[in-house]
Amino acid sequence: MYVDGKMINYSLAYDGYAYEYTYNVPYKYQAEFILAQNDAAENNRGLWSPLTCNGQK
Repeated sequence: MYVDGKMINYSLAYDGYAYEYTYNVPYKYQAEFILAQNDAAENNRGLWSPLTCNGQK
């Protein structure tokens, strides 16, 4: 989904506020979304931040 020329769903994954999920069929930007999600997790952004509930082990 694009808003003002920006792919919002990618931005959400990159910022750590969305999770990539593939139902049955891979889609065009699947690899990019997975990389964005992994980058967010590796860099503790959004849901992967130690300051969120996810950070409590």
